[in-house]
Amino acid sequence: MVNDEDIITEHLGTDIGRVEPGPAPVDAVIGQGKAIKARRRAMAGSGLAVAAVLGVGLPLALSGHQAGVPSAGTGHRVTVDAPHKDAKGTTVFSGSIDGHAWNAPVEVLHRGGGAACIMSFGNCASGFPVTTDPAALSASSGTGQPDQYTVDFRADVKRVEIALQNGQTLPLDPMPVSDHRLALFELPSGLRISRVTAYGADGNGVGFAIPFQQPGGASTTVTWNAPDATPDLSEASARIASGVTPGMTGEEKWSVTAYVGPYGQCVVQSASRSGTVSRCVNRDTKPPTSLAFTRVKANGMPYWLQSEIDTSVDHLDVAYSDGSTKRLTPTRLAGHAFVGLVVPVGLEVESVTTFDSAGRQLGLDTGDAAPTK
Repeated sequence: MVNDEDIITEHLGTDIGRVEPGPAPVDAVIGQGKAIKARRRAMAGSGLAVAAVLGVGLPLALSGHQAGVPSAGTGHRVTVDAPHKDAKGTTVFSGSIDGHAWNAPVEVLHRGGGAACIMSFGNCASGFPVTTDPAALSASSGTGQPDQYTVDFRADVKRVEIALQNGQTLPLDPMPVSDHRLALFELPSGLRISRVTAYGADGNGVGFAIPFQQPGGASTTVTWNAPDATPDLSEASARIASGVTPGMTGEEKWSVTAYVGPYGQCVVQSASRSGTVSRCVNRDTKPPTSLAFTRVKANGMPYWLQSEIDTSVDHLDVAYSDGSTKRLTPTRLAGHAFVGLVVPVGLEVESVTTFDSAGRQLGLDTGDAAPTK
């Protein structure tokens, strides 16, 4: 296992000190949800915004095509080049936005046993598992900067097409990097991806996903559909909690908003100083009846509790370390239920108990790895 943050700090020197603070610690309990962390240049706080890979790059036969030239009147012009080798033999991903070129070389670092890293995308070796979805789309975004995307291809997927809101389609071919098959691209900030479609070696569709787009941020795939599926395209959203809390650099206004749509269920937490984080789960994920958490005292930065919760839960009692209790009532949205709060600074959550409408206890969590039922 390689410490991504150490590697990036070592190679960027003092530049990392100028990165804006990242999102606050999160205790989002929504199963094995995928996450996108919107932060400046994909790095801040502890962790990275995109899935990382482990090992060294593998040989690849490279083709020479350029994708994504739009028809007239579609706005931004986005291109993605075929991965290529530069004069030093380094594998490079590249493309352009409105004629402004970008490139992302794959660096094989001595530290970490020859980990393959794409430093400009904040994508470095951590031994993350290969995706079981047809493709996994992860991203980083920052105000006024392009959204940077990494696509991880499943072994049986030959090509992925990215349909953009402005009418363009970007066909992507994978580049083997360690035990992953990746493609990278950049989009103008906030340009929405309307559909991601995966194709097998025979040219037939493997599946498609309608991504979730974080408000003001990037898109991510959550739920994949069969090629002939017709998912419900309706969407709904609701703010489930908000307030003001002290932070490391002054008061922070915070909010938690839930989204339900063809992508699945997503919870977006936003804080005025420490940023925004989105966490999503597959449309068919069964929500928990108990709210799990980590026993951490909220010191200096906001500490979040947020989750989709089973619709049988009528209310939750959050017991704090000072003896007080906070009662939460789930917000109902399109047949789902959600809860969210920020723990007061200086306090620690001792337990979370859930009840049905008759007052019967449904679950109790005391900060252990798994809730009791």
